[in-house]
Amino acid sequence: MGVSQVYIANRALQKCGSSARISALTDNSKEAKAIRACYLSLKEAELRVNEWLFAIKRASVDRTDFGQDDDGNDIAATFNRQNAYNLPDDFLRMAPEDPKQKHSGNDWLIEGRVIYTDDDGPLKFRYVSNNVGEEMWDAMFGEVLAARIAFEICEEIAQSTTKKDDIKADYGVQLQTARGANAIASQPVEQDVDEWELVRL
Repeated sequence: MGVSQVYIANRALQKCGSSARISALTDNSKEAKAIRACYLSLKEAELRVNEWLFAIKRASVDRTDFGQDDDGNDIAATFNRQNAYNLPDDFLRMAPEDPKQKHSGNDWLIEGRVIYTDDDGPLKFRYVSNNVGEEMWDAMFGEVLAARIAFEICEEIAQSTTKKDDIKADYGVQLQTARGANAIASQPVEQDVDEWELVRL
């Protein structure tokens, strides 16, 4: 069985120690409502913390003309850059062109949904997308998100702080395992789970 919203939801319930299962996020059960309330925001948060290979896309964007300010200056120039480029709608974070080199060395300044730079277009780059269907996900990432959702809903579903501590530990293991597999596939140096990532739970 591949990764799907229902699979992740039921894995989260399983991690909470619940015997309940759902058939769709739109179910009218307490469990489905709890998961539905946090699924999308937690999915985006977990996608954003790493350069997951399954979520990486390539973009080529043309210069955007934002016009001039009240003094007649080009809007992009007010950011000490000559050009401005809109980011793709599904953009979450940049991914390095070479996974072994985390720093690109360019002058790009990202503010909001815009890149400001002196580089002429079109700009070509790799990025992590928020628009990748669950069926394309690595199963290990599915376990990461299931653990994250379980942590969020545990008190509502299981009413157990002990179980929540267990889920937090499981989340750390799942995240480290998924990151390690992702790093091996992309061939950079493997990174440990940062302490702040566990603290944020």
